[in-house]
Amino acid sequence: MFEYHHDLVTAIPGGATILAKNNLGIQAFCYNNFYAIQFHPEINAKTASMMFDRDEKPLNLDLSGLDGDYDVPQLIINNFVNLDRNILI
Repeated sequence: MFEYHHDLVTAIPGGATILAKNNLGIQAFCYNNFYAIQFHPEINAKTASMMFDRDEKPLNLDLSGLDGDYDVPQLIINNFVNLDRNILI
């Protein structure tokens, strides 16, 4: 997943469950019915390149993992939407 942020999640509330992490920190966690993500499932390689151009920053990242099938990020977004719908019902 693409991440482009300066804030890091290094600790979560007691009783929370880490759902995703990498060497930079915690990327997703769940606490009761609260879900939090730090990465950007909505960003693909083309959009990432446009963001770096916009910000006038060198693109010194390997975006090859973002060039493939975009089903997984879309699935994450859909799951969050469905969770929200279930909470609102």
